[in-house]
Amino acid sequence: MEEDNPLFEPQREKMGSISLGRFDYQYHWAIDKIIELHYKGEEYIIFMETHEDVVLADSIDPKKVKFDFNQVKATEKEFTEHKLIKIEEKDKNSVLGKMFISSSKPKFRKLIRNINLVSASGFKIRTLDPELKLTCINTCHLTDNVIDYFIKALNSELQLDKLPDNLGFINSTLPITSSESTVVGNLSRMIENVYPKYSYKSHSIFASLAIELHRKGTDIRDYPKWKEFVFHKGVTFTTVDQLIKSLIVSEEETSIMEDFDLLVVDFEFKGMKAVKFKNAFRNYYQNRYSLTLTKLSLIKEIRNAIINTLDKEEEDIIVLLSLVKAILSNECVTSFESDDKLNCAIICEYLILQKDGK
Repeated sequence: MEEDNPLFEPQREKMGSISLGRFDYQYHWAIDKIIELHYKGEEYIIFMETHEDVVLADSIDPKKVKFDFNQVKATEKEFTEHKLIKIEEKDKNSVLGKMFISSSKPKFRKLIRNINLVSASGFKIRTLDPELKLTCINTCHLTDNVIDYFIKALNSELQLDKLPDNLGFINSTLPITSSESTVVGNLSRMIENVYPKYSYKSHSIFASLAIELHRKGTDIRDYPKWKEFVFHKGVTFTTVDQLIKSLIVSEEETSIMEDFDLLVVDFEFKGMKAVKFKNAFRNYYQNRYSLTLTKLSLIKEIRNAIINTLDKEEEDIIVLLSLVKAILSNECVTSFESDDKLNCAIICEYLILQKDGK
């Protein structure tokens, strides 16, 4: 039986999904949060435009998950106490009030870890120690006068009589005018630490992450089941890990591909045939590490056949392929969709054996 979605309620943040062009900064902030959590190796799910601009979940288990609701603002002026509680003519609620529309629902209260307002330009709010330069101003940092001022406004606006302890005003470190380049730089540093000895194009990875977040963010449907909700709306640690791994290249892969290019000259492939063959080879190499017992068995059989054939000191790759295929089991041969894909597997295992000195 599928688990229920703990956030299954009509979504307030649907207009943002329709007009994403105004919210690039929110997406940049979300990607930067992904980078931070990915570097730490923490489990996470990011949801865009779901009850809030950016919702962060700390688990994929619906029975354990807690959420951070983040409203992200790219205003050029800092938020003052008055600006936070002011209701503009075109709005129904103040900036502060909007933070509690979703989070104050009884169904959500025990699920929410933090309610945050993220500002690119900071805050001008009275705190108990004005000398402190805080990255996040929490309720406990506010003076009693400020707390009373906010409660009075929220009581009039939403009938709230208490300021939550988990309220946070976050000073974003992302500059408005260069948020993308800052995130790309942070992404590069994360990859160098988490995926060392790999070559990569950080802008390509950034673009892929942005596309994935935008794709999920534009889905305005409501999903009653958690698994379905995460699949359609969430970007998880696993999603990001797989995306990055598909776009980075190891030193071994670079070397293997160079050796492959030298070997396949004998095939005299031209045009699209050469491209398809090289892509099939690369796909085999990249996917061979997603090992199942069946795949392990196939690799072992191919490698043993190559080792037995190498005893004959055959140096022609086309002849070598024929000799290897002649001693492979029918089960092994038919497990590949085409002869070209089988050839790619044999060539790949041959090159890896050569690298290993066997």
